[in-house]
Amino acid sequence: MSETSWLKEKNAMQMAHVCIEIVKQELDVKLTLSHPLFIDLLKQYVELTDSEHLSDAYHDLISFAGTRAPNFRANANGRTLIAAKAPITKAKPMRVGDIEYLLYKGKPYKRFENGLEFQGLYRGQPYYA
Repeated sequence: MSETSWLKEKNAMQMAHVCIEIVKQELDVKLTLSHPLFIDLLKQYVELTDSEHLSDAYHDLISFAGTRAPNFRANANGRTLIAAKAPITKAKPMRVGDIEYLLYKGKPYKRFENGLEFQGLYRGQPYYA
């Protein structure tokens, strides 16, 4: 099948909407079918959560797409097996005047805000803890 031709099937669309609802309920994230990286984002959410419902729905959806889905189900020990990823590099500090900034994903952020240190981004906003 071509990349998106599987979306023309009624059952595939229903399964995609089931996946969207599960993601919305469990992660409080609005995922849209029109997003260009829908399948990739859904895969990341399956990796992120331990939800058996989301994993099953994802595998059913992937079966319509005709690609082989990796298995993210728990093994006998109860641990979820996922592929290893490269560690994220820490942000590099820089100084502008008296304020110290960090360059994180190509954008500068204050290293300290109200006595708290920059930890990363949460929903696009700097997170300090």
